[in-house]
Amino acid sequence: MDHRVAISLAFMLVLLLPLVAGCSMSEVGVPQSLSPPYKAEMEEAERRGSPLVITGIRTSKPNTAGGVDLHIDFISVSDSPIKYVNFVVTPYNAVHDAVSSTVDGRSDAQVRSTGPHYRGYTASGKYWRNVWYNTSITCAAVKSVIVTFMDETYRHYSGANLGDVFARGHLNSCGNNLAGSALDNGAISRATLVTSKGDIVIELYSAKAPKTVANFKTYAREGFYDNTIFHRVIPGFMIQGGGFTPQMQEKATREGVRSEANNGLSNTVGTIALARSPDPHSGTSQFFINISNNSFLDFTSETRRGWGYTVFGSVVDGMGVVENIANSPTEIRGEHRNVPREAVLLREVIVN
Repeated sequence: MDHRVAISLAFMLVLLLPLVAGCSMSEVGVPQSLSPPYKAEMEEAERRGSPLVITGIRTSKPNTAGGVDLHIDFISVSDSPIKYVNFVVTPYNAVHDAVSSTVDGRSDAQVRSTGPHYRGYTASGKYWRNVWYNTSITCAAVKSVIVTFMDETYRHYSGANLGDVFARGHLNSCGNNLAGSALDNGAISRATLVTSKGDIVIELYSAKAPKTVANFKTYAREGFYDNTIFHRVIPGFMIQGGGFTPQMQEKATREGVRSEANNGLSNTVGTIALARSPDPHSGTSQFFINISNNSFLDFTSETRRGWGYTVFGSVVDGMGVVENIANSPTEIRGEHRNVPREAVLLREVIVN
């Protein structure tokens, strides 16, 4: 049976599901109202007078010059077009100590965006610059931000205010909320999902979901995911894969892993979680990547309905690929709904 992403629906809705043509009891429903990406964060940023929301900060692999590129993603909130943004960041090494950069001998450096950038849910910036010639850097925290508008006026934010001013602002390159510390996510590891639509880079949360990450890595290293497919895709909701061949044959797996959904992580945009059957502890190889903030999939209690779904990582590069996969034309194949008409291959999963 297909381990689909189950949703804790009201009892009455569960009773009505069989009445929907072509829909089985195990089918995952789609939220009726879907918010634009980061809508809540943008509204909160507006309330606080912030001109932008930072949605991601990460460092690249060492580049050809021997340094590390820094990427900062943000969405413009201000009605006034932004000319550019200066981010002052502090780099951290593998043991989470601030490290010196080559910029005036300081342990911070500045990254400057380009523009203009206009208000909107899809107006986002993705900026990189070779900042530090230091390949030990694994994380970067924003210290201050200077936003310059087209009329040359500017706003400046710094220090502890960042976590308050930007709803998703005090982030680091390791993909979690810093909440005032250099890093509280523990061990850092990544996985690259090589798909027929492009690569998706996932940061794995080994400290928060050790059993689930170990389970995922084992399947990846064994080559289990090679040439499987994303067999279920729903725009605005999620994409699911990791268990079926292009012929829609489900692959045999090991026993399920005990749920770690009570780890405090939420099914927000870009997170990856373990799919399962109605049994909370039945997750094996299949996973899904959230395209919306699907908090209704989160842990609420240690009951059959309340366990939710274990988040064990998040996308740090390739969210556009995820969206592209989600928008694939679909069809019904046997008992399976929302199957891409043209197979979207997961060629392999590379883990460190």
